[in-house]
Amino acid sequence: MQAIGSVMTYGMNLILEAFGTAQTVFGIYFKLQSFIFMPVFGLNSGMVPIIAYNFGAGSKERVVRTMKSSIKYAVGIMLAGLAVMELFPAWLIGLFDAEASSDLLVIGIPALRIICLSFCFAGYCIVVGSVFQALGNAVYSMLVSIARQLCVLLPVAWLFSLSGNVNPIWWAFPIAESEPEYVFPDTHQQGYHCAYRGREVENECVSASVMQGRKAAVKCAHNKEVLTE
Repeated sequence: MQAIGSVMTYGMNLILEAFGTAQTVFGIYFKLQSFIFMPVFGLNSGMVPIIAYNFGAGSKERVVRTMKSSIKYAVGIMLAGLAVMELFPAWLIGLFDAEASSDLLVIGIPALRIICLSFCFAGYCIVVGSVFQALGNAVYSMLVSIARQLCVLLPVAWLFSLSGNVNPIWWAFPIAESEPEYVFPDTHQQGYHCAYRGREVENECVSASVMQGRKAAVKCAHNKEVLTE
């Protein structure tokens, strides 16, 4: 996942290279978003083992309850970050450059206000991706992350850069974060049910093996009784 983020950052810097100060704005945004995403990643670190243990124990109700609670808290954190970026973009930029130039503010203020709209979807996507990892379906998480950060974000940003205006480029972030909900609307639900179906099949196989073992033990005991007689 970290490699995907690194490729995305490199690609965005290449696209923004032609706009000069836009690269600085992107760097400032990346530093700011880490403060907002960090609590969500911490939440995921506590959520994954809880879901994994309860999934292994067959407690579907606890898995669902943990997942719903995590989504609520993650979305709440992201909405709080969205509010801060929407209300105080100039102040946030000033934290990194006390004497921010007019060009930095002209590009940076609309950039932060546009990019932070992606937070509405990011919290949900991050939690659901970690849920798949806990359920043993990390491939779903990886595919959605690749689709968001590479297959959608970079091409859309490049297409918008052809306009010669930097502001449309920032809209690539909200578009990329909303993409899993519209392009793959059933992926999350299918992955969830697939994991539980696999668990049910595994339990059926174990039960069948236990029953066969019991039958073999009974048959063996019966044979011993016959030989003794």
